[in-house]
Amino acid sequence: MSARDVLDPAETYLYLADGGAVERLDLDGSFWEDLTSGKLDLDQGRLMMATEMSRNMEHWEMHPDGEEILICQSGAYDIILEGDLGEPARLDPEHPATVIPAASGTASTWSKMGACCSSPMAGEPSTRN
Repeated sequence: MSARDVLDPAETYLYLADGGAVERLDLDGSFWEDLTSGKLDLDQGRLMMATEMSRNMEHWEMHPDGEEILICQSGAYDIILEGDLGEPARLDPEHPATVIPAASGTASTWSKMGACCSSPMAGEPSTRN
């Protein structure tokens, strides 16, 4: 194993291609621009990342082409779905994961997270414009 084999998932996203290959995507200043411009094509696989939440998410997000898996590694946070009249779902050590549904037909599922405390989490990133 070399230093190249070790990574920080908060600084390096992993693209899991449909064929089984794993590509490292370093988070540099051009990542989101390359992704939204089409220069970076991630349509044939899955993108994985990790981040730490220490405050509420300010933006809503949606994944129109697939479901999103969220895993709480420690601490706790709430998942809020737009238009959901029930209580937010709480992810914590007892209930550490959930699946956010993809948009279907004309319906879209916008979601955001509220931090109950500092919580490292793993999931797929996206930003609502």
